[in-house]
Amino acid sequence: MPPKPGTHPRADASHAMPAWVPSLHAAGVKWVSGYPENQARGCPPSAA
Repeated sequence: MPPKPGTHPRADASHAMPAWVPSLHAAGVKWVSGYPENQARGCPPSAA
């Protein structure tokens, strides 16, 4: 798997999780956003 690039407007804010499946000639990306302070608001700390 390739490295996970990230954007950091704040610490641990969002990361891309790219993948490549050569046998299927397919690629995809999963974006994961993490905001630990969301727990205090009653929301999940990450949206994946």
